[in-house]
Amino acid sequence: MRWVKLSEFQAAYREARRLAFSPSIARLQQASGAAAATFLKLMVDPNVPAAVRLRAADCVFAHAAKE
Repeated sequence: MRWVKLSEFQAAYREARRLAFSPSIARLQQASGAAAATFLKLMVDPNVPAAVRLRAADCVFAHAAKE
């Protein structure tokens, strides 16, 4: 398995992996707006249980802090 350590193999593997996962990542990025809207809707809805609102708020803070 020495070929696995070859830089040419590693570069080809990274490119193949990028090509394979690129459509999935693009779909997740496109859906992120809807996900954020769902978090915010749950967070401010007084009819939603407090534990769910708290978790939604925590998620909003956690993800906002990453940027």
